[in-house]
Amino acid sequence: MALEIFSTSRLKSFQSIREDEFRLLLKNLHQSSSQSSFTKVEMKSKLSELSFNVIMRMVAGKRYFGVDEADSHEAKLFRDIIKEIFEISGASDPADFIPALRWLNYHSIEKRMKIVHKKADSFMQSLIDENRIQTGKIGPGDDQEEKTRTMIDSMLSLQESEPNYYTDEIIKGMILTLLSAGTDRQLQSGLCHFSSTILLC
Repeated sequence: MALEIFSTSRLKSFQSIREDEFRLLLKNLHQSSSQSSFTKVEMKSKLSELSFNVIMRMVAGKRYFGVDEADSHEAKLFRDIIKEIFEISGASDPADFIPALRWLNYHSIEKRMKIVHKKADSFMQSLIDENRIQTGKIGPGDDQEEKTRTMIDSMLSLQESEPNYYTDEIIKGMILTLLSAGTDRQLQSGLCHFSSTILLC
């Protein structure tokens, strides 16, 4: 799997996606600055959106943040799931400190995690199913390279050769791992401060 997904040639094939997303970010910043002489821009959120868009385009071939995606139902669902995951990931559960709250059917973090897990699982399964259908539509004579092969496409081709190992659960776990590793908040915060410092020098 590592050679199929994380090889240098594979990552290089996604260069156009990264360039395109940076171009869209710069275009957005230019439009914001052209409205008035001085405009405040929250760079942390812009870089976060950039990270999510790059990763999701590499993983599933879709972007979920930006002006064009503001009204999309699928994009809104993805943003809501991500927001909920970040809200509960660092929260502490009062029921851990006061066990009696569990007997009182207290709405704990654990319950919220189960609800978010179901939403995220359903969303990722829909991405896998959609890619599976699109891959099935491409005939043997068609050129798969016209459409940049996503990571889900690669994992589905691995699933065909080893269906017992590369189950949908493994693929969903891989998607979640890529998302969480690629959008680390502390890393983004450091990157934001570093890039802002460079721009001001």
